[in-house]
Amino acid sequence: MDVTRSLVWALLSQGIQPHCSEVTPLTEVDLDAWQKSGFDCEYQWWLKLDY
Repeated sequence: MDVTRSLVWALLSQGIQPHCSEVTPLTEVDLDAWQKSGFDCEYQWWLKLDY
């Protein structure tokens, strides 16, 4: 059942593109303003990013 549903959704999602008016391009995101407003990034230890 789950496999069938996944396959059907995979096929349908190729043609169905829901419109989202709340998308902000990453180049327009002001992280300093977000952090000042109380937003806190989730620590993602599994990514093992090099800084």
